[in-house]
Amino acid sequence: MPAIRPNHKVLLASMAIVLLAGMAALWAHEGHAPLPSRGATVDIATRRITLAATAREALGVTVVQAGREMPADSILAYASLTAPWDAHGFADSWLSGRITRLLARPGQIVTAGQTLAELEGLETETLYLDWKTARNSLQLAQKVQDVLQQATGAIAEGEIIAAENQTRVAANAVELIRAKWLALGLDQQGLEDSPIPGGPKKIAALPIRSPVSGTIVHSDLSTGKVVQAGEHLFEIVDTSRVWARIGILEQDINRVVPGMQVELRLTAYPGEAFNGVITMIGQALDPLTHLNDAWVEMPNPPGKAPRLLPGMRGQARILMPSARDGIVLPANALINNGVDRFVLLEVANTLSRTEYEAKSVEVLRESNSRVAIRRGGLFQGDRVVENGARELGSMLVPGTLSLTKESIATIGLRTAPASPGMINPVVELPGEVDHPPDRRGAASSPLTGVILQVHARPGQQVQPGDLLADIFSLDLISLQLDLLREHLRVELTGRQLEQIRASGNAASRRRLIETEAAHASALNARDSTSRKLQLLGLEPARLDKLLRQREVIPTLPILAPIKGQITAFNSIIGKSVRADEILFEIHDNSRPLIRALIAEGQLRQVKPGMIARARLISHPGLVLTGRVARSADSLDAIGQTLSAWIDLDQPLPANLRQGQMARVTLETGTSTPCLAVPVGALHREGNQISLFIQQDSVFNKVPIRLGTSNDLLAGILQGLNAGDQVVISGVEELNTAWLSVR
Repeated sequence: MPAIRPNHKVLLASMAIVLLAGMAALWAHEGHAPLPSRGATVDIATRRITLAATAREALGVTVVQAGREMPADSILAYASLTAPWDAHGFADSWLSGRITRLLARPGQIVTAGQTLAELEGLETETLYLDWKTARNSLQLAQKVQDVLQQATGAIAEGEIIAAENQTRVAANAVELIRAKWLALGLDQQGLEDSPIPGGPKKIAALPIRSPVSGTIVHSDLSTGKVVQAGEHLFEIVDTSRVWARIGILEQDINRVVPGMQVELRLTAYPGEAFNGVITMIGQALDPLTHLNDAWVEMPNPPGKAPRLLPGMRGQARILMPSARDGIVLPANALINNGVDRFVLLEVANTLSRTEYEAKSVEVLRESNSRVAIRRGGLFQGDRVVENGARELGSMLVPGTLSLTKESIATIGLRTAPASPGMINPVVELPGEVDHPPDRRGAASSPLTGVILQVHARPGQQVQPGDLLADIFSLDLISLQLDLLREHLRVELTGRQLEQIRASGNAASRRRLIETEAAHASALNARDSTSRKLQLLGLEPARLDKLLRQREVIPTLPILAPIKGQITAFNSIIGKSVRADEILFEIHDNSRPLIRALIAEGQLRQVKPGMIARARLISHPGLVLTGRVARSADSLDAIGQTLSAWIDLDQPLPANLRQGQMARVTLETGTSTPCLAVPVGALHREGNQISLFIQQDSVFNKVPIRLGTSNDLLAGILQGLNAGDQVVISGVEELNTAWLSVR
């Protein structure tokens, strides 16, 4: 085994141990001397200690069995409760008007679609008047058509055809107004005449309906109040479940994954813990706090008053998964004499004596009370010393401190031969992860409207065209009515054209040309309106249904523009949105860039094509490589820095978030090869710099004279030869062991 050897001879030291008043000192050695009636024997070579019963009792030595219950490592973070995206909404009015009835009040539980209030307005009365006018025109046109058809033979056929066409035009107008009436949520009954002949017709009331099921948490309405279109009238929250939003530090992003257990403690309930599981991981850092969100869905028990309410705050403990191949011991059972960590295993126990053997272990995880070690020479149920372990362990301080394979694994010790290397000059720059514009998507509503439903969740993976939300839009209804109007006009002019062609020479050439032109114009208008609706996201199948069944589709789909993951939702169900308002943000993390920030004094050192290396806080030890691709060619007015973008080599870590901080190193030139070691191999004590060199099984600490260095390599001018086996990791732990042996 490799060992650290100080500059003195290896001795088998005798040690005096005071066990009880009057107990004699006993000498330990490598042989198998007879065990005295009272005392202890230490065998350094075999790493065994034998205690007489009286000595064991005097030291208060106790043993414990090795178990399998792993100590839980955890991450602490701040948390707040919020309503899920699909469980919080506003009830708005789609038209301006006056509140005539209030059917709900704050604190009341309502269901989705339930009428909360009714509103009367001039727009509904105007629409009803249009309906009455269109229906009267239809009735008149129908009567004229019936009279002309009864007088067949006495009336010219052209007049009958014209009457039939007029009837179709009037019927189309009625259909269009009825479709708009129903699309606004008004009842069909509102179009019927007053039950009293000649009596006044009551103005139809527009219902204000709840967009979600839940509890009304706010409303300041009163009967008779005049409200504007898009005004928030009720706020409803479904408290049957809440989301716990946990802010994770950037350095812990890579440690947290869906499925991890979470223990939540809220300020409102001191001393009480709520358990949950992480279901969603955010894919973007908050630009202000630089935290990454993780989400836990937590239900409130049904049939009881909700205890978990949106707005509550507290602390979350994210529990890390336990290692499956570990053995657990009390922390007091672990002995550390520098670099070697071991336990004392009970190998023999009689009435008169007990024998213990030191077993080196590889530590996986430790806390103040427990320690987890990798299974190897120790098994579940083995008896190891707990009380008295450190006192007994101090007897095993050898003249040569051996590095066991367990010790090497625990400290992560690695060696590499010294060899010539190129130590190119570099410049260090701050930077951050930056996704190209074509890998950042914004889903917006192309028309003004109101959010009716949300189908997406934080961190959800989406593909282009996936449905994210539904928007109610009066502009959409108007466009569909235009399409219906043009479609009906196409049908009407088509029939007219067929009739003219069927009449042969009876029809004038001019009338034929005019009808053909009208039909072509209607076709063009219909096709153009249809394409507009398809550009807005309505599928051809939905448009065909509109034309066949005369049913207006009141909702506009909001679709994902690119593939990626949902990083933000910037609105609420029921909220009025503008056509340019971004509702969802989507990032494709598959091919990020690194944006380096170059200070004004460093501009001359940076050029496109330079070799670049980037290190992230979230990925310790990982070095991303690439080249400078381009720069902004203009200084930022606030920070007085120039942005340069680095194309990274593949493969890349998964899910690098926009805005993650990076440290960028650019190679500004080349150099001649010189003897070099990794910078991690250097040990600094004040002004003295040294290396650990392995010679056979011995590690020697040698002073060196340092030359030039960069972020990767350090040139050695004196104290090192090519081919020397140099310790390149675990240097600080090795130095601690070296000092303890000295």
